[in-house]
Amino acid sequence: MPEAGAAPPSRLRIAVYAICLNEAEHVRAFMQSAQGADLVCIADTGSTDGTPDLFRELGAVVHHIRVDPWRFDDARNAALALVPGDVDVCVSLDLDTVLHPGWRAIIERVWTGPVNQINYTEIWARTPTGAPRQFLDNRIHARRGFRWSGPCHEYVVASGVQAHAVTATDLVMEQRHDPDKQRGQYLPMLQMAAAEQPHERRHAHYLGREYAFHDRGEEALAEFERYLAFEPARFDAERSATLRLMAEIERKAGHIDRSLSLFRQAVDENPALRGAWIDLAYAYYQAEAWERCYDAARQAIARPDLVREYGEESWCGVIPEDLAAICGWRLGHFQDALRFGRAALAQAPDVERIRANVEKMEAALAAGAPASGQTIAAIKG
Repeated sequence: MPEAGAAPPSRLRIAVYAICLNEAEHVRAFMQSAQGADLVCIADTGSTDGTPDLFRELGAVVHHIRVDPWRFDDARNAALALVPGDVDVCVSLDLDTVLHPGWRAIIERVWTGPVNQINYTEIWARTPTGAPRQFLDNRIHARRGFRWSGPCHEYVVASGVQAHAVTATDLVMEQRHDPDKQRGQYLPMLQMAAAEQPHERRHAHYLGREYAFHDRGEEALAEFERYLAFEPARFDAERSATLRLMAEIERKAGHIDRSLSLFRQAVDENPALRGAWIDLAYAYYQAEAWERCYDAARQAIARPDLVREYGEESWCGVIPEDLAAICGWRLGHFQDALRFGRAALAQAPDVERIRANVEKMEAALAAGAPASGQTIAAIKG
């Protein structure tokens, strides 16, 4: 790294490493966020847009690799092998992902004793209101004793050592996805993963999800059923997510009763999951089941807004206080509806529909004129 990005004195030698292909537009933000690393190690897989030269200009060490046939795990293992052996901590970073400031100090704080891996917060998207959609990931690991597995949606695993992971939720990576980036190879690679490791539940979930993304509902449902046949594991949030994906497929097919049943099962899988309650509430909202939506939204509101595992978050992108305000007003719970509306507005001050609803409720209550069944602006979509 250049002098401006030099790391402070530390007993730890930390490297950021990545694979890339034609990612020139992301290089500057990537390198800016990696300031503080002792080394940035890039494995370029055939860029033609000047990505390697730009990385070198900004202080990264660039290697050229060829992976044929392509697999993400083979590529990441090749990149990891290029990281010098005297590195203590490896930070795997995608080119469209940035580290939030302060990341190195957090690693130095928690990397003690037997620790050889860190669970951190990954923001994988943001809602239209800017709220983060996040989960815990674990791609910070010791230089030795770890490898990548899986041709797609690959994951890092301990190999020949015992993993001793520590969780640091204040260490944050944020993905800034390029919507135009081609991801068409994911489906065949996930099919390959499921064929290679038919007893790995993770592959069943992600293959089913990919089928769902491609509107191949019957194949998605079959793969999700295969996932659910596995013995329940620690990841009950992932099981909840599977059930909600199944519910959405059934909803799109017009099987509303089946869809609602699956959304309820997703809540039953772990009633502590706030996201599952939000998705259930929105499913009731779409079915115009106002009382049930109101109850489910309040259940969501009563739970902490803390996402720590994949599957805990809501996928419908709505604010439960907004649902509670709309349904509560319709049901005649006027004061509570206004309270929920104001809470929704505090979370999304730029959403004019919510602001207009709050103003309408305030005016109606001030005039003493609200009436049961009266409606305020609905959520579109």
